[in-house]
Amino acid sequence: MQLPAKYANVVVMRTFSKAYGLANFRVGYAVFNEAYAATMQAVRLPYNVNSLAQVAALAALNDKSFVQDTVTRNAAERDKWQAFFDEQQLTYDQSGANFIFFKHPRAAQLADYLLHHGYLLRTGLRPDWIRLTIGTAADNAAVQSLMRQFEQQQE
Repeated sequence: MQLPAKYANVVVMRTFSKAYGLANFRVGYAVFNEAYAATMQAVRLPYNVNSLAQVAALAALNDKSFVQDTVTRNAAERDKWQAFFDEQQLTYDQSGANFIFFKHPRAAQLADYLLHHGYLLRTGLRPDWIRLTIGTAADNAAVQSLMRQFEQQQE
């Protein structure tokens, strides 16, 4: 959050989607140099946050135990994913977020396989890489099981 004060061309954006549990409300904020205020206002106008979403965001800000629990669960699941990738000998980027990038030799086919089993992962950001959003423990275990099945079918 200190970067916009130090660098005039930096914008820091945050959402209330994951940790605050408000993905459907599309609530977020940005911190930026005052010189960009008019431009940011023009971009924001079509996406104003309604009064219900504002109430939800304020309630979420005050529910610190929910946020801490979400962050803790996400970190534990992220650790499990990293252990899984190590076990599978897959390259991945270290993450402190609610997603992990990992490399797979058949990324497009794996993503398609997972999609046909109810899980949408993002491809196309880098060749042979997939962006996986960390989910619940049950969903993560299911995706890992499906990934193992996919590998067995490739042998």
